[in-house]
Amino acid sequence: MDDGFVLVKTKRNASDAKKVKLAREKQMVLMKENSYDVFDAVKFCGKIKQHMEEIKDSPFFTELVSTITKCVGNESFSLVSFGIGDMIDSNISQYQSACLILLSKHFNTLTNELYDPVMVMRYEALLPQVMDAINQNFETTFKWINKNEECKRQVSQKTLFFMPHCSLKMYLNLIQHNLNTLNLLLILGNSFSNYVDRDDTIAPFTLLAENTHEKSFDALVTKKKKNAKSNLHDCFNDTSLHWFDAITDMSVIETIKSDKSIDRFNE
Repeated sequence: MDDGFVLVKTKRNASDAKKVKLAREKQMVLMKENSYDVFDAVKFCGKIKQHMEEIKDSPFFTELVSTITKCVGNESFSLVSFGIGDMIDSNISQYQSACLILLSKHFNTLTNELYDPVMVMRYEALLPQVMDAINQNFETTFKWINKNEECKRQVSQKTLFFMPHCSLKMYLNLIQHNLNTLNLLLILGNSFSNYVDRDDTIAPFTLLAENTHEKSFDALVTKKKKNAKSNLHDCFNDTSLHWFDAITDMSVIETIKSDKSIDRFNE
């Protein structure tokens, strides 16, 4: 593993996850009650284009492309985005969307898919317009995933999962459903090693430490001054690219599959 996980004996308060889950459910109800029926494609695409210009020549994106290239070599791969948030109304989500589109175009990815429950709650009737705007303006082929897979997607080909700032349970679901094909996964998301630093009882991360490689981009988006404004920091702090070696010890797979402790991670 490139960056070894450092295990720190810090335990999670189980009630915290329950509080966060209830707060999130309440937020989703409010979003559904305040859904939108108007979409300004020109304004939306203008913002995405502006963010793409800012991101494409940044040290962060340059290093991200370089790392992905080293991981996949000449192998083509698919792109899936889970949990990108409110693409219409969130500045952070729009920056992440711009990065997602840049990756798709740079690597000419085989397929491009995305899903977020917030978008369904707030803009379900407008989703076809949103997807048409993205694909027509940026010459991409993104498709909206028709149901909430809860990140339980099983892959049969090399796939990059674009998941900055997603919940821990989403990463765990994805890993648990691809233990036999772990070497086909690349996950751009919160640093797994940082999770383990905070809680060394997360079985999939600790048991797969020797199979996991991690490249952190945090230093490339860190604010130079404490109170300075940094869009890239807000959107990609604590972000790492993770890739994996195939699991050769079947007992590890069975241990992770039977581990029920991850059910407590609902945040």
